[in-house]
Amino acid sequence: MDKWKIYDELIDNIEDNYSVEYCFISPHWVGVKSQMGLGLAMRMADSPITTKLTGSMKGMKLKDLAAYAKSWDFHEASIGMAAVNSYYNGKNNKSLANINESTSNLSIFDLIKEQVKGKNVTIAGHFPNIEKLREICNLTILERKPDLLRYDLPDPACEYILPNQDYFFTTAVTLINKTLPRLLELSKNAKTYIVGPTTPLTDILIKYGIECLSGSIVLDEENAKELFLEGAILQAVIKKKCIKMVNILKA
Repeated sequence: MDKWKIYDELIDNIEDNYSVEYCFISPHWVGVKSQMGLGLAMRMADSPITTKLTGSMKGMKLKDLAAYAKSWDFHEASIGMAAVNSYYNGKNNKSLANINESTSNLSIFDLIKEQVKGKNVTIAGHFPNIEKLREICNLTILERKPDLLRYDLPDPACEYILPNQDYFFTTAVTLINKTLPRLLELSKNAKTYIVGPTTPLTDILIKYGIECLSGSIVLDEENAKELFLEGAILQAVIKKKCIKMVNILKA
């Protein structure tokens, strides 16, 4: 598998006639606004606030900024993924009009409880409140910085564990740190889900065998921006109804 293929498709399918209106960088999130809407991506821990892109992003072609999703500078890659999501997850993207609203703002981990009972399940990323899944399935949690007291495993364990899983859930931050292509190879026998606001909501990912995309659409862009810049966590911004979490299931 060409490990850049996913990135190239995400970038190449962005239309040329959109430009960057602004970019913000908050303690936890990066946002890029275009005519399509506001896209989000997680700001990598310990990454700097400034970058060589600082001062040059406004007015840049959205597609050109999105190309930084391929950068090995993970701060630039976060900005690039926010630009990607400005296009695919923007509230003005007409392809999002057909989302099944019955699952909006519901956790994917709550939606799949019945399916995963008794199954081998791995989650890349320690999402809130997922420990309760241990009661119903054989759960493994992979983390870049594992919390051994919560029985996390370090992420290199993916090479040993993923080929034998029934279900695999991964944070979309794996697009930023470039581990997603390998994770998809390892989990080809599992039903795979990509989770979190960094997730691009596009059929481009579905065709790579993804069962579900669980991502975000920013509805109230200005208030969301202000809240993030004040240091708000995601759940607080959702509570203010500035963001809608959605689940797009494979047809």
